[in-house]
Amino acid sequence: MPPLRSEIPLGTFAAYSPRGTSDTSIRSRQVRDIVKGVRRPLFEQFLDEMQAAPYREALAHVLGPDVIVVPVPRSAPLVNGGLWPGREIAEGLVSRGLAAEMRPMLSRVHAVPKSAFAKYGERPVPQTHYNSLDCEPSMISGTRITVIDDIVTKGATMLACAWRISDVLPGATIAAFSLIRTMGLRPDVEAIIDPHGGTINGAAYWSDRRDGNE
Repeated sequence: MPPLRSEIPLGTFAAYSPRGTSDTSIRSRQVRDIVKGVRRPLFEQFLDEMQAAPYREALAHVLGPDVIVVPVPRSAPLVNGGLWPGREIAEGLVSRGLAAEMRPMLSRVHAVPKSAFAKYGERPVPQTHYNSLDCEPSMISGTRITVIDDIVTKGATMLACAWRISDVLPGATIAAFSLIRTMGLRPDVEAIIDPHGGTINGAAYWSDRRDGNE
């Protein structure tokens, strides 16, 4: 049984507004769709932006040349030829020198409801995700591991992934990175590219606490 209360560092590169009406908010949803669909070459161009020195510095707490990146599985077991945005992002980070190597250690054993389509209060909690995941033991050369996803809202999946990795690598330092964060409690976003550091806190799932980002 994983701990009910734990916290991991989180870094995100961009933000999007689900309902905002400003030009920037509308464009942010277009960027979200490009990332979720891995629509090249725009997807690659978006990742290229991350190579700028100020962005590297802003995300140094979760990415870097000594970090092993582990893609977050999709909500259902992967099918042959299926799209896996987390893996595409992880591979893109490695190819740009923003991470050391990619290890697809995590897999989904059985499907869970998609958070994006869940009603308020019915999103799968970290324990649900944890029970649906498997992690293969892996010999790795470093101790810094970052789980990688395309979009984060509250971070339940990423927290569960960190728990699963801790099961097999208890000495690892684990963080999370998502290319985009959901700004669901704000009407509009002022900028799409907006590197942000924070935490995913398991306590949020066993209390009434809510925040504006994750």
